[in-house]
Amino acid sequence: NRPSLELTGMDLNQAALHTLALLGIKTLLTKEIPNSRWDVITAWGLVEHLKRQHEFLKNVHSKLLNGGLFISCVPNVERLSKYAATFCPQHLSYFSIDTLSKLYEDCGFKINHFYTVEDERVPIAKFISGLTPYGKHPEWAYSHNLFRQDLKNILGRNKGYKIVLIGEKI
Repeated sequence: NRPSLELTGMDLNQAALHTLALLGIKTLLTKEIPNSRWDVITAWGLVEHLKRQHEFLKNVHSKLLNGGLFISCVPNVERLSKYAATFCPQHLSYFSIDTLSKLYEDCGFKINHFYTVEDERVPIAKFISGLTPYGKHPEWAYSHNLFRQDLKNILGRNKGYKIVLIGEKI
């Protein structure tokens, strides 16, 4: 028996909300978190785009129940190449595990857990002749052995392309 969950997806992207609705998830077309108390709030690929990150995280903190969790995923600056700034000029900030943890703590969260994940598109793309999600970069192409070694090193050292951080409201 699984516990009953009430899920709500909030976004400004109609296509994303449509996908959630197809899964039976209630959706809201909004950028504001409703004045309710939430057990968990997630933000995937959002925090690095915000001008007022402290304000956003403090708002999230205020909307969580005591002991509630905020889970976010951002690019890991320790894994970005020299081309990173040109990949996504909409990224206003880049984070390491330490800087993201400090942001969370400054906004009243206790770090519950963190890990990094490998965005499989990038090393696989590097493996196939330098074709990446960001265009053609032949200098990124590398051998099968280097691909396996790189993946093993990345995952073993919290050096994946994305940081997932879980903070608890205290």
